[in-house]
Amino acid sequence: MTKHLDIYFLRHTEPLIDAGICYGQLDCDVNEDYAEQLLKIKKFFQTKSIDAIYSSPLLRCAKLAEDLAVIKNGLAVRYLASLKEINFGDWEGMKWDDIPRIEIDKWNNNRLHFKFPNGESPREFTQRVLVAYSGLQPTSHSLQRKKTVIVVVAHAGVIRTLLANILALTFDQSLNISLDKPSISCCSFKDNELDCYDINIPLVE
Repeated sequence: MTKHLDIYFLRHTEPLIDAGICYGQLDCDVNEDYAEQLLKIKKFFQTKSIDAIYSSPLLRCAKLAEDLAVIKNGLAVRYLASLKEINFGDWEGMKWDDIPRIEIDKWNNNRLHFKFPNGESPREFTQRVLVAYSGLQPTSHSLQRKKTVIVVVAHAGVIRTLLANILALTFDQSLNISLDKPSISCCSFKDNELDCYDINIPLVE
């Protein structure tokens, strides 16, 4: 029997934070247009069966994951700390303009290996995200069906990392993946082989 697996990567809505602020693991709430954006997301998933929902535990993702689970008969959300956005360390909550230019230049000159002060490097971030991806599992009852659907509610950095892994993109190539807030991307597999994909699917009213 041919096995089909669809993984939907759902980026969170706009967070409640001023423009120009550095945030990765800073735990921001959602902003005032959340309800409007949630309606579009619910419409997209309304007719789709979902077997598992994984989410970053940060509030801007967790809230969305729980609200999506409600329309799927209260499906339990599985939270993974390894799906959090990159840890900017001491830069978290700072205005980008207040971060010393010399530090920004060091980052730009070594985008993969630069370690944010008291945070992590993009390479370390990539490794933990891929560990999380390797552990995504459908529910036992879904294994009896021909098609399984998993939703991952996460952040831009996490989703770019996962898409790069699936599509065999380099780190630099992954930085060119455009993801709206919110956005949905999907990768479909047949017998563990990538069959098709769609990135940044438009959400309609």
